[in-house]
Amino acid sequence: MDLLNSSSVASPGIPSGRRAALAIAGLTLLAGCSSAPAVGDIPTLTSTAGIHLPIEQYMPSSAQAARVTDALSTLTAQCMHQHGFTYPVTRAVAGIGVLDRRYGITDAGNGYHLPAGQLPSPPPVAAHSPAELTALTGDSQGRTRPGDPAGCLGEAQHKLDSGGATYGTSPIARQVDHDSFDASKADSRVQAVFAQWSACMKDAGYRADSPMDVPPDSMSVTTPKPSAAELAMATADVACKRRTNLVGVWFTVETAYQRQLIDQHADELDRARAGLAAELKLVDSVNGG
Repeated sequence: MDLLNSSSVASPGIPSGRRAALAIAGLTLLAGCSSAPAVGDIPTLTSTAGIHLPIEQYMPSSAQAARVTDALSTLTAQCMHQHGFTYPVTRAVAGIGVLDRRYGITDAGNGYHLPAGQLPSPPPVAAHSPAELTALTGDSQGRTRPGDPAGCLGEAQHKLDSGGATYGTSPIARQVDHDSFDASKADSRVQAVFAQWSACMKDAGYRADSPMDVPPDSMSVTTPKPSAAELAMATADVACKRRTNLVGVWFTVETAYQRQLIDQHADELDRARAGLAAELKLVDSVNGG
């Protein structure tokens, strides 16, 4: 059992079903905004490669998140050793980034399947005695408290959350990331390009109101390889995104919302950025970097 795999470090750009979990008590930072932000020229974008959202400077990148997980693993193993137990030190692989598939797929080569390097790895199965689990989690059955782990897991996390450091992604950065996505998705300019994309998909033989509606629940994306039907739908999806410049429009509108939110919460986000820098310094000291 490697409970580190269940620890959330970053909130990358991910499909909307998982993104919903990022809401904080149903609150939104945009509740007080009375008008949609203005945008300038809209670039033509066929993918999200090489572009960045403003909030990313306040959040750990996928590579940095992997370094944090490595440090957490090392500190947990050290603590377990002090309790007389052996715990494996694991090395994380950089996962999904903030913009990866944020606006749906932009390459149809693998259908809607995740690339092999982004597939979640199942935790190694190992038997732990109640005493080991108590040392690891503070609970003899290995149950952890969301957001406040105990045992060696908690001790390791608290070490990475001390001295001004912020463990993982700060709540304010996570909320901006969440709210800007939802607000931009509902924006009339993005809804208009959704309608164009939907009409294009209808011409190709598919019914979907937005890129968040594909693939349908009836289509499995966990098979070893994408089916011919999946590849055909993905090809139409990407072609329609390019024809309507959906990525360019959505990215530009969301960027405007994020800049608005960053201006409104500048002090909090400055503290979040300082906390991230302090955390990465701690991480490097643990990892020997």
